[in-house]
Amino acid sequence: WSCLVPVREGVGRPPFFCVHGAGGNWMSMRALAMAMPSDQPFYCLQARGLDGRSAPFTTVEETAACYIEYIRSVQPHGPYNLGGGCYGGIVAFEMACQLRAEGERVDVLALIDATNHAYGRHVPKSRLLYFKLSFIVRRTIHHLRQLEETNPSERRRYLWQRFKIGWRVITEAKDVFSADGMSIDPNDEYHDRTASNSSGDDFEENLDRIRDASLAASRKFIPKPYDGQVTVFRAKQRPDEPYSDAGLGWGPVVVGGVTVHEIDADHNNIFEPPAVNSVAELLDAELYTRELAARYRAQTTPNW
Repeated sequence: WSCLVPVREGVGRPPFFCVHGAGGNWMSMRALAMAMPSDQPFYCLQARGLDGRSAPFTTVEETAACYIEYIRSVQPHGPYNLGGGCYGGIVAFEMACQLRAEGERVDVLALIDATNHAYGRHVPKSRLLYFKLSFIVRRTIHHLRQLEETNPSERRRYLWQRFKIGWRVITEAKDVFSADGMSIDPNDEYHDRTASNSSGDDFEENLDRIRDASLAASRKFIPKPYDGQVTVFRAKQRPDEPYSDAGLGWGPVVVGGVTVHEIDADHNNIFEPPAVNSVAELLDAELYTRELAARYRAQTTPNW
């Protein structure tokens, strides 16, 4: 069993390593790999535990350290090209930080609709409390309207799913002045809908277990400052959020600056055509630009 899956081995170009989403399955990244040029080596990372025997990772840091060992089996040294979608973007960010701490170069770090859940730490606490309480009021009104349109037989499950999310938001709002004000995942409701639609077989239950572990790890992850550059691919259609940030919260922890590309999609379909084709085109352009820069550095650097 390997966490590293060679999707397209390509030829002649530095590889791109893409980290899975919260569900852990590399297949969610396959459409992006297929949309990239055929000469671009594309490797996906899949979660530990998909085999049904190993325990899932419990922290982002642990996940990143393991995945670095895997990508070094293909590329021992940088410059590295990393990316990931949703939870995978968070892991890719931590991988880049660990690689930079070891003196390695990271040329491309692509975060595809991946949110920094710790962005609330960089918002003044008075504003953070206001944003969270306003968010609670908006979502309560929304769900009361939705409840009226829900089949009576489904209302209990609907209420229970929303109660779990709402309780977490209220707890975080209450803790703003006693802690550092974490932000919630704006896609929590999408993840809960995905779980509720599981078929109940062993594989689906395993995916649920990995997703729950991934989401728990992402909520307690505090990103360290990163001294490189980051490219964010941001879905244009967004869920209701406690507060909005163009760079999905990464700006305060990225020293080298954040470039944002807005993709005409939502969080659910950004990895599906036609949106994924836009991501692939922009990502390929950046990879190619950095590849040319690396060649120029190699030609102009003295050998002594």
